[in-house]
Amino acid sequence: MQRQYEIMFPFTTDNDCYIYNGNNGKIYHSNKDLNEMLHNVQEGNIDASPDLARYVSSLIGEDPIEETKIRNFTQVSQEQWMKGNVVHKIWLSLTESCNMNCSYCFGEYGNKGFASMMSIETAKKCIDYFFRYANQYVDVYSVRFFGGEPLLNKEVLQFSIEYINEKAKDVGKRISYLLTTNGTLIDDQIMQLVMDNNISLNISIDGDRNIHNHNRIYKNGMGTFDSVMEGINRINKSGYKNLIARVTLSKPGIATFKNDIEFLWRIGFSQVYVDLVETNKKDLIVDCKDLEELDIQLKQLLDAMVKHYKIHDYKALRNITDTYEFIDKQLLKEACMYFNPFTIQFTPNGDVYKCCRVLNKDIRFAGNVDKGIDWQNYYRKFTHDNKCNNCWAKRLCGGGCKAVDNMDLHCEFWKLIYHYSLKYYMYMKELVESK
Repeated sequence: MQRQYEIMFPFTTDNDCYIYNGNNGKIYHSNKDLNEMLHNVQEGNIDASPDLARYVSSLIGEDPIEETKIRNFTQVSQEQWMKGNVVHKIWLSLTESCNMNCSYCFGEYGNKGFASMMSIETAKKCIDYFFRYANQYVDVYSVRFFGGEPLLNKEVLQFSIEYINEKAKDVGKRISYLLTTNGTLIDDQIMQLVMDNNISLNISIDGDRNIHNHNRIYKNGMGTFDSVMEGINRINKSGYKNLIARVTLSKPGIATFKNDIEFLWRIGFSQVYVDLVETNKKDLIVDCKDLEELDIQLKQLLDAMVKHYKIHDYKALRNITDTYEFIDKQLLKEACMYFNPFTIQFTPNGDVYKCCRVLNKDIRFAGNVDKGIDWQNYYRKFTHDNKCNNCWAKRLCGGGCKAVDNMDLHCEFWKLIYHYSLKYYMYMKELVESK
C-alpha cells in the first residue's frame, strides 16, 4: 500500500500546489494541506488520512502501478542493424590526448601523451563502416567529435567533415554535427569550419576564473581560464549563436554554483548543462550535504530563468529544460547510449564502445572497425534496480546511468533536478494561461 504514496511527488510553484504521478507522468492540482500530508506520509511521520488515501487512490485508479513504467529497451535484431534499419549516430574520438590536466578527468587524457591520435585512414574506415550500416529511413545523421581534446587532431577533424559531407550528399542525408572541446585551441580556421558546417559547439568550462582554474589546468599547473575566454571571444565575434557550456560540478563549485551559471549566461552561453563530477578524490566528491546547498541555488536559478523568459531572453540550465517535452507528453525517458542500438562510438584506433564513459574498459569492449562488432557486448539489454519501481522520478530518469560509481548520490542529484524540471514546466504553463 505504501507504494501508492511513494510514486506521488508533491511540489509547488509561487501560485499553486501540484502532485506529479510518477506512474503515468500526469500532473494534478492539489493544495497545501494535501501536499504537506503526502510529504509527511512519505517521510514516515504520520499515517495517511482517509482524505489523502481517497485522493491518491483516485489518481492511481487512472493508471494502476506497474513495474514496467521504466525505460523501454528497444528491441531490434542484429539482422535489422546490418540491413541499415537502426544506427544513425556516430561518435568519433579523434584523440585520447589532451593539452589539459583536469583534476577530475575520468579518462586521465591529460596524461596519455600524443600517441593515441586517430589517423585519416582509421577515420575513413570508421565513417565508411557507419554509412554502410546507417539507417536508410531517417533524414538526419548525428555526428559527434570528442576526445581527449579533439582539436589536437585538427587535420583529421577537417578530413572527417569533408568526407562525411560527400557521403551524406551521395545518400541524400543531412548531417547534424557537434564538437565537444575545452575551448583553448579555437582559431579562425576552426571557426570557419564550424560556421560553414553549422557545427554545434559544446565548451567545457566550469564557471568564472576561480572555479575553472581550480579544476581545469594545463599540465604545467597553470590555469586555462584566459585561454578559454580567448576562444569564447573568438566564437562570439564570429556571430555564432546558441553556444553550449558543459560544467562539471564538484564540491568546490557548490558554493558559487548560481553565480557561475549566471556568469556563463552573461559571456554568451544561452545554454548550460551540468555533469556531476565522477572521481574518487575526496576533496572533489559531492555529498548529500552539498545537495542541500545546491537545492537553494537551483531555486534561485529557476527564478532567474523565468525572469529571462518573460523578457524574451532565453537562458537555460539544460538539465532542467531538457525534460520539458517528457513531462508535457508523459513520455518515458529514452534509452541511454549504452543500452540503445542507435549509436556507435569509435576510439582513435577504431575500437567500438557504446558510451564514452566506458571507453577502454575491457568488459564494455564491443568490437573493432576492422574485425566487426562483438554483438554479445554491443547489444546489451537494459536492466534497472528494483528500487526504481517505487520511485516517483522513474519515468523521467529511466533507471539511471550504469557507468557511474556512486549511483545513490546520482539518484538524489537527478531527483533534485527533476523537481525543478516539474516546477519549470508548471511555471511555463502558468505564464501561458495568464496571457
